[in-house]
Amino acid sequence: MNVYVVDDNTEFTDVITQMLCETGYPTKGYNRGMDLLRFAAPTSNDVLLLDVHMPDKNGIALLKELSSFSIKPCVILLSGYDKSILNSASTFAQSLDFNVIGSLSKPFTRRVLLNMLEFAKQGKADKKKMEVAKVNPVDVEEAMDDDQLDVFYQPQINLRDGVVTSYECLLRWHHPELGLLSADQFLHTDLPDRIKLKLSLWVLNRVASDAEALVQLPHFKSISINVSASSLVTPEYQFRFNSLIAGTQLKPHQITLELIEREFLEGRQDVLDILVNLRIKGVGLSLDDFGTGYSSLSLFHTLPFSELKVDKSFTKTMLSNAQSLNIVRSCIDLAKRMELKVIAEGVESHDIYEHLQHEWCDSAQGYYIAKPMPLKTLMSWNANFNHHIYN
Repeated sequence: MNVYVVDDNTEFTDVITQMLCETGYPTKGYNRGMDLLRFAAPTSNDVLLLDVHMPDKNGIALLKELSSFSIKPCVILLSGYDKSILNSASTFAQSLDFNVIGSLSKPFTRRVLLNMLEFAKQGKADKKKMEVAKVNPVDVEEAMDDDQLDVFYQPQINLRDGVVTSYECLLRWHHPELGLLSADQFLHTDLPDRIKLKLSLWVLNRVASDAEALVQLPHFKSISINVSASSLVTPEYQFRFNSLIAGTQLKPHQITLELIEREFLEGRQDVLDILVNLRIKGVGLSLDDFGTGYSSLSLFHTLPFSELKVDKSFTKTMLSNAQSLNIVRSCIDLAKRMELKVIAEGVESHDIYEHLQHEWCDSAQGYYIAKPMPLKTLMSWNANFNHHIYN
């Protein structure tokens, strides 16, 4: 991954370029946008640090020219002016199909910039993997039949006392050629409902087999299970879910269902009937990725959710993007007013973790706490976990 710095301040450009080169990022600096166009050819694997305000060709104009290229670099926007301008510039860049890693108001710290670049590097690896992993429904079904699927668990930490009390169950695929794939790398919206249901039932079976070990974890309170709304309404899923409760040590109040396919939920009487009955039993209901996509607020108005999960796209950028921070704050405030539990996803640094504590978020999950892991690894991790570090 190469980094290109475009800023009309020569001293700033030289300092940033030297610092990034010394850190291990091949970096070139330019004081004019036209010089970048003339002497460089950024690829989709590269990152462009771009000052929004430049006398020759401002950042917006440069983005317009670059947008005509079939291959575009990731972008980190810089400015010493009003943060609202940075936010608007970010929105504009995204409308041109740029991958905007974040925006930085000058002056900024070395650590913040390096964190963004590390995030960009990881994102590139994930994106490449996702592009390779566009599998068809037959592949997914064969993976189930060939015992290539697995369940990993990611801890959720209580932000008040630093104790891990809950876990999210996440689907993984041990692909024979592509390695370990996360669910969002192979679960696509065009999967037939039949296969979505088969996957949902498979996950329930795995949770049932792991239940005895899960409930013995210290401070265990709940396990979250993702389910497509189209699967939830089927008699097969309801029967299997009731069997999970009846046949294991898991109690209804120790299970939270995270609903995906939100567009399927709106205006469905059968969905409302099922969700109300689940809540009466004590089962938790979570709306995942809150703040993105389909109308989340209307769903909270009509359906009996008990938990709100702040989407990781806002959490990850909350310290570098004022709009993301305001969205996170609004989500937490809404949850408190509606007496819902609120969990922030995508917590990948101590600074974000600490900021969420100050904002009175209830719980957090993300790589700063722990990556998703198999049950056996989770048992060992939990035995060595020191909650005092996070308290």
